[in-house]
Amino acid sequence: LGAILERYGFSIIDSEQFDYDISSGTPGPAFRILAQKTGAASEMFIHHNEYSSQHERMQTYKRNHDSYVAGFQTKINAIARRVGNAPVAIYCGGEHTAELLTRLDLSGLDIACIFDGDPALSGRMIDGIPIRHRDEIPISNLTHFLLSTTNHEESIYRTLKQMDRSYRVFGLYQKFDE
Repeated sequence: LGAILERYGFSIIDSEQFDYDISSGTPGPAFRILAQKTGAASEMFIHHNEYSSQHERMQTYKRNHDSYVAGFQTKINAIARRVGNAPVAIYCGGEHTAELLTRLDLSGLDIACIFDGDPALSGRMIDGIPIRHRDEIPISNLTHFLLSTTNHEESIYRTLKQMDRSYRVFGLYQKFDE
C-alpha cells in the first residue's frame, strides 16, 4: 500500500495498526495511513517489480482468511452439537446470511426459517429457506436462534431475550447462550 502511494506522488506521514471493536461494522484488525500529496512520483518504484513479494502477501492473506472462515465452521459445528435435532432459526436475512449459507456447511442444523425485521424481506427466500418477519417469532414455537450479522448481535440478542428468556441464542462473533 505504501509503495502504491509513493508511486503516485504521496509521502506517508503516519500509519497505525488497530483493531475495530467487535460491535463495529467491520470487526477485527485494520490499518490507517495518513499521506500527503508531494506532486512527484517516487523514482524508487519505476523499475522495481514487486510481483513476488505481492504474490506472497496475497498467499498469506488467503491462508489467514481460510483459517478465519474455518473458525466459523467450527462454531457452527459446536452449535449443531448443542441443539441436536431441534429446529433453528437464523436471525437476519441479508447478505451476511446469504454468504453464511453459501460458504459454510450448515447441514448439521435443522434450519426452519430466517427471521428479519425488514418487512420488505418477508416472503422471500435465501437458498430455499423462507424469510419471515420478526413479529412472527412468538408464534413460531422456535426456541433456538443463530445470529447472522456483523453489526447487531448484541441488540438482537437483547430483543430475543425480551421476547422469551428461555430462547437459546447463538452468535458467530460473540458468545451468548453457549
